[in-house]
Amino acid sequence: MIPSIEECEAILQKAGTPLITIEHGKKVAAMGRKIANSLNEKGMQLDVELIMAAGRLHDLAKGQPNHAQVGSDLLSALGYAELARLVAEHMDIEFEEDSILDESAVLHLADKLVKKDRIVTIHERFKPLLEKFPPDDPYLPTIKRRHLMARRIAKSVEQTIGSQLAEIVEGDL
Repeated sequence: MIPSIEECEAILQKAGTPLITIEHGKKVAAMGRKIANSLNEKGMQLDVELIMAAGRLHDLAKGQPNHAQVGSDLLSALGYAELARLVAEHMDIEFEEDSILDESAVLHLADKLVKKDRIVTIHERFKPLLEKFPPDDPYLPTIKRRHLMARRIAKSVEQTIGSQLAEIVEGDL
């Protein structure tokens, strides 16, 4: 079961999600749709509606500790089990070079290509974070891992579609 746009908006409103986070979610949903449609044109069978709902709702609990899990728990309680799984995984995903692209991977990448409500490259998204923390900061390995996962997913998308990721988001950057 996948919530409609109106249901997504109601869930966000009920959760008290700030407008900037809602706008971010709309951009992530649109980016996820573009990526998924490009992959589906190459024969994949990704659930575009699921990706779009997850894009809209992935940060519904942003600002709370462990927001990905809190948001996932809220969606699970509403009966959206598959959507809850994607939201739970949107920040930290394991993706090896031989992994299969799925809805979670597309959501992860789409989220990393949107900073607030602006489309950015992976480099633009992570450069400030990588420079912000000193080498001994305990959070730096997490940032590096997320950066690596986003790059791996982007590379897999590019290999599958046979062109650069920038061509998918052309006009948005």
